[in-house]
Amino acid sequence: MDNLDCILNIAIHSNFTQSLLYAQTCSRIYDHIWKLKLKYYFPHKRYFNFWSGSQNYLIHSRKKFMLTANIEDRWKYTSNKIYEYDPMLEDILQSNIDEKIPNIFIFNIKKRFIVLRHDWCYDEAQNLVIAYCSTKKNAISAIKKNQLILFKDTSMYTINNWHFSYVIIDLKYANLIFWKIRNRFTETNKKDIYTFYNGKYNKPIEFQ
Repeated sequence: MDNLDCILNIAIHSNFTQSLLYAQTCSRIYDHIWKLKLKYYFPHKRYFNFWSGSQNYLIHSRKKFMLTANIEDRWKYTSNKIYEYDPMLEDILQSNIDEKIPNIFIFNIKKRFIVLRHDWCYDEAQNLVIAYCSTKKNAISAIKKNQLILFKDTSMYTINNWHFSYVIIDLKYANLIFWKIRNRFTETNKKDIYTFYNGKYNKPIEFQ
């Protein structure tokens, strides 16, 4: 076994910080180390090419993520920051929420697109993760199918103030924030990560 093989083998079996230090010893093998590490620990997980190898490792070694959002018709806001989930961080975000950012969505990272739904009726609201999709076309199809399910309940037509919204989250443009890990990912995407669709009790969403 030569020196390179030794470095790769040690890096694969080291913790995140140690693997990062080994990977930085040679820029030519940086992604190679992370892809081997991912193959070893998460052989059936998806590799996202728009994130670095170390980011891919982190998202698969963590179980849940969250974002702050308001997908109601009058606000239409979703943060570009995707946070690694932690109960303490959720409490901090909840305590600093204002009326423009009233909701926290908790989800897994499985595919590039995540479909969320918000329902509001009287003074009650609910937030749901509807689907994980590989393409935006599939995400729109998931919304169409979910909307059909909503409108099968004819009683909803009598609730004049019932409205609902969907948002498609594109993870390609998300900025990842990991709990207790210094942010080494200096590139920041400023492009919006969301696409909104809004409907009402008597007006389903129309898709072109």
